[in-house]
Amino acid sequence: MFKDQLAYKKYIWFIDKFKSNTLVETGTFRGESTIIFSTFHENVITCDISEKSIKSSKRKFKSNG
Repeated sequence: MFKDQLAYKKYIWFIDKFKSNTLVETGTFRGESTIIFSTFHENVITCDISEKSIKSSKRKFKSNG
């Protein structure tokens, strides 16, 4: 997800500055970024308009705890 080191550093700066415990993600797709975001935030809320993406992501989330 963070292939760009500058984007990663800015994201970490943002988290440190605003002490955000919750992240809202639009566009779940495969849920990969949702899992990564969950390592930085207590609460990750994600939504998608694709029922297929939602169903496959739910399976992935259950297998990752």
